[in-house]
Amino acid sequence: MNRPGLRFVFLCMLIIGWLIVLKLYQFNGRGYAINKDLQSPNDAPHASAEEATKALMQETAKLSHASSVVHSKSPPQEEASVVPERPESQGDKPSQENPDLAHQELTVDDIAVIVRTGWQVRDRINGSLSTYLKDRSPNTLAIFADREFVVPGYTIHDALKPFFERLSQHFGQSTQKKLYDKIQELDDGVLKTVPGEHNDGWKLDILKQPMSADLGYHMLSQKRSFKWWVIIDDDTYLHFPSIIPALAELDPAAKHFFGMPTGFDKVTYAQGGSGILLSDGAMEQLFGDREFADAMHIKGLEAVYGDYNLAAHLYERSIFLDQSLAFMFHEHPLADIKWAIRDTCAPLFSVHHMQPSAMRSFSELIRFHDRPLLLWDLLNEIGITDLAYKTNHSYSLAETDLLPSALGKMSSKEMEQSKGNRVNVVIIDHRHHAEFQPKMCQRLCQSGQIKAQCAAWTFIPETRECHLSDEIILNVGQPRNDDSITGILISVVAEHHHRKCPDS
Repeated sequence: MNRPGLRFVFLCMLIIGWLIVLKLYQFNGRGYAINKDLQSPNDAPHASAEEATKALMQETAKLSHASSVVHSKSPPQEEASVVPERPESQGDKPSQENPDLAHQELTVDDIAVIVRTGWQVRDRINGSLSTYLKDRSPNTLAIFADREFVVPGYTIHDALKPFFERLSQHFGQSTQKKLYDKIQELDDGVLKTVPGEHNDGWKLDILKQPMSADLGYHMLSQKRSFKWWVIIDDDTYLHFPSIIPALAELDPAAKHFFGMPTGFDKVTYAQGGSGILLSDGAMEQLFGDREFADAMHIKGLEAVYGDYNLAAHLYERSIFLDQSLAFMFHEHPLADIKWAIRDTCAPLFSVHHMQPSAMRSFSELIRFHDRPLLLWDLLNEIGITDLAYKTNHSYSLAETDLLPSALGKMSSKEMEQSKGNRVNVVIIDHRHHAEFQPKMCQRLCQSGQIKAQCAAWTFIPETRECHLSDEIILNVGQPRNDDSITGILISVVAEHHHRKCPDS
């Protein structure tokens, strides 16, 4: 065969060889088909590589799971499924120890309530029992005092007697035992309370708070199981629909400690009056060990506060206060709660220092709210028209605020800072007509020039003081006697509510 013929045959064989190689790549799934029409529409290029990657990830996950089982004794911070229970985690959103428990069904009866009252203030328990506690199942509620007595439908148990008798070697000769004996001798028909003073029962409260929680835990646990426990005062109002959605995402068997943070001796703990909320897992850690619990009660003889003593022993079990739900707990009555604009979407769970009449009024105000209670809900119930412009009232000053005036100053924008830097004080120029001075105060608030995010203003005619605040104080039932004129920037609150609280 001549040379051109050989070249032709060689070229044909080379082309056929390349076609065979490419075809093999196609069938092996490692290359594109030369003709896209030959490629199956359901087969993506490099399909086998993707499948191999998925298989590798699955195997890795299995190995990781097996490793976590083998090394189950590793430090908690190395386990992804364990919530870090360290002080530095405070303020974070509560984590889910077990994602399978997210959005578990949680009812109000899954939350046990332990209430603390006193013989000398025994009339106060009627406020709770006639409002938010009236429809509770009896086996979900325990009430304790420093002396046993009965109110219609309920026995109020003595929280101190069992411990004073069983641990008499520690309590028998104590000052607290002498106060307790004194209360047992009080006349049944007289309430020995003086407004503004601490009675003997209050002095026993340091012991009574942990002891009532201990007795309540064992008493109610015998009747049924609970997921959560709340320990409160007799003058604390609770709105359970506010807290249930948050708790439903958490594992009650884990160790959780919630409340409004306060501090003493460099320790942050939950303020007892606004409520202490513990998971069943945390309660078991506190009171499941009799020796440990008794040591806590004995330590109460020297403790400064009962809630501090409780928290100190929770800390010993590595259970630290989680502040992620702190905005739901309030140590003040409704009238004195300070609401910042950023709190518009914060559900209200607890309100402290509520007398029985105030509890009934509040209960009536929110009687139709079977969902989380927000600031906007309260403003709507009170009435928008009264909030925008009201006389002899203040929505920016607390009832006790008596700020010094600055008569004689001529500037319409001269500023003074009140205590806490919460309120900015501006003196309205006297040359402006008296009729327009309140409007000027309102416009200064609207402008935000003096107080950023101003939400409420108060004008006092006598001194021409314009008080601008980024916090709202409702002061319900607390009129002022200085002819003050006040208002809330409803449009600002409404805009923030609709923008930040879309699901409410």
